[in-house]
Amino acid sequence: MKKFVFLLFLVSGLGACQAPDLQPSQQEKGFFSLSDYLIKECERLEEKGGLKKVVLNGKTESKTLEQVNWKQELNDFFASDINKKAWWDKYERETTEQSEHYIALVPELEIRELVVNYSRGNVSDILIKKEKKNILNHSEKELFYSPISGFRTQGFRYSIGDEKGDSLLIEISY
Repeated sequence: MKKFVFLLFLVSGLGACQAPDLQPSQQEKGFFSLSDYLIKECERLEEKGGLKKVVLNGKTESKTLEQVNWKQELNDFFASDINKKAWWDKYERETTEQSEHYIALVPELEIRELVVNYSRGNVSDILIKKEKKNILNHSEKELFYSPISGFRTQGFRYSIGDEKGDSLLIEISY
């Protein structure tokens, strides 16, 4: 009898250790996890090199990279992950089978727009638009990532009294 009670206790205790099933509404609330996706991409690209091109105010430099620290190179993308519970009500989300589109609802958010496009169920590309404004500066940045060809970040910064501004383009293709 003691063995039966012990087994019953053990079996009921094991059932309590199972992870709770999330309700569909809880799962749907989360946004696309850019960080999780990029971690997988960094692992996939670990052995790949690339051609890096930097254009600063019209001056171009190019370099072939045998090894690339992808996490470092994709830092701007990692910093653009909006999958934070506190932000779920700060972005409008539009989804279709081919895309997820997030648009900032409040002007204070630097990440203004995030678009994830899909082809055959896989990410085909990601577009991020950022904007920062304050009394002295106005900056805009566009980030584009393709798992097939590489990525590009392009930014412009304007300061008070500087009509021309600064521009920066960074591309890595593989």
